[in-house]
Amino acid sequence: MQQIPQSITALTTEWLTLLFKKHGYLETSRLVSFQVDRAGLVSGFFGDIARLNMVFEGANSGLPSVMLAKFPTEEQGAYGIGLERGYYEREARFYTELGDACGIRVPKCYASAVSQDGRSSLLLLEDLSLYRPASVSSDSPCADAISVMAELGEFHAKSWAETNIDDLTWLPGTSAGADRFKNDFGVAWQILCEILGDGQLNYSSGRKIIEYIPKIKHLLEQPPRVFLHADLRDENIFFDDDQYTKMIVIDWQHCRKGRSPFDVATYMFGRVGTMDIEDEGLLIDRYYRSLLEAGIQGYSPTDCMRDYYLAMVDRFVNVGSTLAKVSPDSDGGKTALEYLARCGLGNFIRYSELLLPSLE
Repeated sequence: MQQIPQSITALTTEWLTLLFKKHGYLETSRLVSFQVDRAGLVSGFFGDIARLNMVFEGANSGLPSVMLAKFPTEEQGAYGIGLERGYYEREARFYTELGDACGIRVPKCYASAVSQDGRSSLLLLEDLSLYRPASVSSDSPCADAISVMAELGEFHAKSWAETNIDDLTWLPGTSAGADRFKNDFGVAWQILCEILGDGQLNYSSGRKIIEYIPKIKHLLEQPPRVFLHADLRDENIFFDDDQYTKMIVIDWQHCRKGRSPFDVATYMFGRVGTMDIEDEGLLIDRYYRSLLEAGIQGYSPTDCMRDYYLAMVDRFVNVGSTLAKVSPDSDGGKTALEYLARCGLGNFIRYSELLLPSLE
């Protein structure tokens, strides 16, 4: 197999043909040409995506004529972070070793390639443009959120009792890089206060929680551990409205193992800034009831809420720490700050205040 192209613009018909044949396609057909189409697509912080419209000749190729190509981002600051954290190789291994078997609907992966050093990668994935993105509200956005909480409980219950999750040696826990995150967030903290602060906040709890970042990450990794998506933003969710708003989840670069409310927090993170505390609590309660409905026992509502607070703090730390290495004025820095603002520095401080007595 030839060297993996470094970007979408470097893709060729010849290279794609070799990749498809390696995965068992094109036995009686051939790829004639393809066109790159970015219409309606938004690349993420760590990845670059484009739609490939392909022309095949001959008998049924076994492949759709349209699919998405996903490469690592070309933004060097974000690429360095993704490489350091192993995101590109991890996502490829998720699709090749688990996919739908993880317990939730994910895009089909038609082919993948990862270099031995993990620096180059490519995924060819199902185009989900026929489904509704979670960022496009239905007639009842609240119903969408309730549906997510219910499906998350089922998803987590599947791996709750499994002991072989530790056999996935490529799957890190939530404590991976704990000291690095502590150091990076310490560097980024003043930047975050200056940009996201409003002059009315007491920053002392936020500063104090930095010392406990490794402990928070360690607590989120304690049994019972489940398989986590770990980046469940609206941008990574589609709904199949013909299947009672069944969730389809993309972007598995961040997947890991840990306490189940970690995923709840990554979903709630982008909406709590405009949500009152009572509504926030009702959604956490719906998630907890979905665990009970799936047969989970020995896990109390208090445990669930505390894990949720730990995970919300951890989420703010994980995203905020990128500002230690990425300029706030860069595209990546602006994306990170916009996402952090959707949670709000005030909420981060509130969660920190709730947790500090039990951490000290």
